[in-house]
Amino acid sequence: MSSFVHSDSCSPIRIIADDFGLHQDINRGILECAHVGTITGCSVALTGIASTPEWISKLARIQKENKYFSVGVHLMLPENLELFTDFKKCSGFAMVISLTKSIIHMLVLMTQSSKIARAWEEQILKLIDAGIVPQHIDSHQHTHLFPFLWSKAYSLSKKYKIPIIRTGYQSVVQPLLLLSPVLFIFQILAFIRYCFLPTRRKTLGMFCSTRFRVDEIIPLLMRCMKANRPCEIVVHPGIETQSLKDAFPQWNSQWDRECEELVVLKKMIAAINDNQKIHREVLHSYVNASKATQNFISLRARLCPFWFIEPFLPTTGVILDFGAGHGYASVYMELREKNRTLLALDSSAQKRKIAKGAFSDAHAKGLAISCLEDTDLEMLNNLSGAMMLDVAYRIPFYQQEEIMTALCHTLQSGGIFVLKETVKAFSIRYMLAYLEECLVVSFQDRKLCMSFNFRTRDEWVRVLEKSGFTHVRVYAVPGETINNKSFVFVGQRE
Repeated sequence: MSSFVHSDSCSPIRIIADDFGLHQDINRGILECAHVGTITGCSVALTGIASTPEWISKLARIQKENKYFSVGVHLMLPENLELFTDFKKCSGFAMVISLTKSIIHMLVLMTQSSKIARAWEEQILKLIDAGIVPQHIDSHQHTHLFPFLWSKAYSLSKKYKIPIIRTGYQSVVQPLLLLSPVLFIFQILAFIRYCFLPTRRKTLGMFCSTRFRVDEIIPLLMRCMKANRPCEIVVHPGIETQSLKDAFPQWNSQWDRECEELVVLKKMIAAINDNQKIHREVLHSYVNASKATQNFISLRARLCPFWFIEPFLPTTGVILDFGAGHGYASVYMELREKNRTLLALDSSAQKRKIAKGAFSDAHAKGLAISCLEDTDLEMLNNLSGAMMLDVAYRIPFYQQEEIMTALCHTLQSGGIFVLKETVKAFSIRYMLAYLEECLVVSFQDRKLCMSFNFRTRDEWVRVLEKSGFTHVRVYAVPGETINNKSFVFVGQRE
């Protein structure tokens, strides 16, 4: 078992995988995540076709080996009682009809609350009989939050001394931004439950359920971490097979993608914790630079969250920093992971001189910087990764794909390329971002011709794919107040 789960046990962050027991390929995915340490627990659906003694015994062994691994009960309604929730995917008149059906279903459930409570207790006892001590309670489709079932679930948690019960509360504001009255009503209900409990724990991932994305939860996760508030991140990993797709076609899930996102999340949490320490170390390496340079680098670090970019890069091998500037990103990436070797390229002799001084002061032996124009990319090969951060927009359109194709060829098979760019969009914020770039460039060199070559998000994806990169993933950069039209594009060479 990875040390991540053990070390994170005293942290207020819980990463819980739902639906263990619903399908063997979901079980396999959850067990794999447990062994690599990307989750801190899971919930068992004890009426599922794959909640057999053989599968549950595997969870019991994990909990026995690691007392910090939390196993809970994913409460399921009896077979003849189902909650209709397809209204989440509808709009207009269809949503009204579906919402009406859902209300009727809830009224039916209200009359069966005692029967449901007995079924839930049987599920809890089944888990206890399998040798597992339940640490939390949640439910399929969050039915335990309903007014007529909440008291039943809460009473069971007290009776069997189960310390945590999920509230499902993330935010009442986000559903309004998503123009979803149904999610808004649900979050109001969840907020009431959240306020009811003595230990208040937000539930992250509610708005990207079964399609988990790190960038959608990071802003709220950071606020929780900063305030040291407990939170729970809900995920649905699995091994994506045709059998699994056929079993739950209505979910439209991305099980394999969730497993990949969990690896990123694990790295991201560590990066957030280390960010201030690494940032101070990097700034200290520029102690001999001018005050103007130090101020510029500090501003650059505030505008570009390097902690968010770093987890996407390989932890070993040679990584190319194309357009390294003063070298902040290169120093940051190497100090964050000592097994990396950074090769920085930049066209400015003045910036290269400052970067060399910083590399020396940082005692980063693996760092090197070269002149961009004097470097033949075709001579580089077998790199583990490359990055281009806020540089591509300064390259003419006709050269962008050419350079990225050359960068792709420098990578080894499976090598990672990370591109961070402000995307072109018709908005006031994009215009502010454009003005920001004009001011920065004019501050750097008043004689420099300001010609920017921004692209839309989809255009950048197409350029990366044409350049030879596959599995291109796109993440919104969190925490930006002015320039919040930036994205991180992560591609891989086959």
